[in-house]
Amino acid sequence: MYNKVKRIHFELTDKCNAYCPQCVRTGADWLANVELTLDDVKQIIDEPEHLEWISFCGNYGEPIVAKECIDIIEWLAEVSPAEFRMHTNGSARNEDWWWDFCKRLHGVPIIVNFGIDGITQTKHELYRRNTDLQKIFDNAELLIGAGFEVEWDYLVFKHNQDDIETAKKMSDEKGFSKINIISTERFWNKDTLEYDWKGEKYKLERSTHKPNKKQLMRINNPVVNQINCFAQERQEVYIDCRGYITPCCYLGMYLYSSQQNQDGKFHSQQELIGIFRSMNLDRLKGNLNEVVQDPFFSWLRGKHLELQPKRCQAVCGTEINRKLYNE
Repeated sequence: MYNKVKRIHFELTDKCNAYCPQCVRTGADWLANVELTLDDVKQIIDEPEHLEWISFCGNYGEPIVAKECIDIIEWLAEVSPAEFRMHTNGSARNEDWWWDFCKRLHGVPIIVNFGIDGITQTKHELYRRNTDLQKIFDNAELLIGAGFEVEWDYLVFKHNQDDIETAKKMSDEKGFSKINIISTERFWNKDTLEYDWKGEKYKLERSTHKPNKKQLMRINNPVVNQINCFAQERQEVYIDCRGYITPCCYLGMYLYSSQQNQDGKFHSQQELIGIFRSMNLDRLKGNLNEVVQDPFFSWLRGKHLELQPKRCQAVCGTEINRKLYNE
């Protein structure tokens, strides 16, 4: 399945400061609350000279919450020719932390994406609970002023859909290199999501605008005649906050769930959790380019020829549209 790994998606931690209603971690009392250290990463990355692209995002956590986030990026930039991207809500750290980030990573080819879902605190926090919009803008502008490339990720809901043009203008004025207008996929078959926050009830509503981003997954009987695994295509892996290595975050999410005694809500989730529970997961930890030669990866490729597992079919079936940022 792999020759040499060229791309890595890191989840540095499962910890997060925010409470986003559509996030898988929100309301979960079963999280491990762990993070990768620089020593962990050094044990995993055995051939950094082959790396071309490294992303910091994940399923459960906020990368900048990890104590050694800057140390890890700094070391990877020293030993590899990779380009970097980090996705953050931008509110977990103060300007002193970001100034340290600027000083130590000056000259590193990194793009930082800030999740900002409104032009006012009230609109922003209807989704990005427990984050501070002004603090986020201050941190982003500090990075921009220091010469870093910073993008604005704007999730569209009904409550903020009419502010898109204003957000684009603000993005230009503040010096963001780009604003990504993103139609959230996490309503699934519904148009609303009700949730509680600090004793009050709130409701998110799906945008009435035509989605600008094609659906990443079809959840109702997808028509698939082939699975084209994007991880294999890109020679990419996902490394979670405990150091386990899987092809992508869509599989890594359920390896983590299997360890936390979660059973999954849907058949496709239960199928993967069952697969991971039947394995000795220690096989998926260790030196990166050794782990990807484990029979699990070739077995998975064989299952793709059978249009299995269902989760892979839903994400990487040839009739499924890829995630696109359109402006």
